[in-house]
Amino acid sequence: MGSGFVISADGYILTNNHVVMRQPRSRLSSADGKEYDAKVVGRDLKTDLALLKAEGASALHALQLGDSDSLKVGNWVVAVGSPLASSRP
Repeated sequence: MGSGFVISADGYILTNNHVVMRQPRSRLSSADGKEYDAKVVGRDLKTDLALLKAEGASALHALQLGDSDSLKVGNWVVAVGSPLASSRP
């Protein structure tokens, strides 16, 4: 089990690689109770990130990603990933 963020209305989901490391497909559940089959379309071990595509998803509410170059002291941020994940078996 794990969590992730919808990053596009057509069903791309950002999650941690260690959550989906050993499976090319996943089953996703949204907060409103909908479920989707998903396929891993990309992953990066170094940053512990993975990109999933939820099949049949449309009109999802996507998280708006920010520009880290425009951050100022005091801005709220969320960091996703685990720098230690690459050392896992």
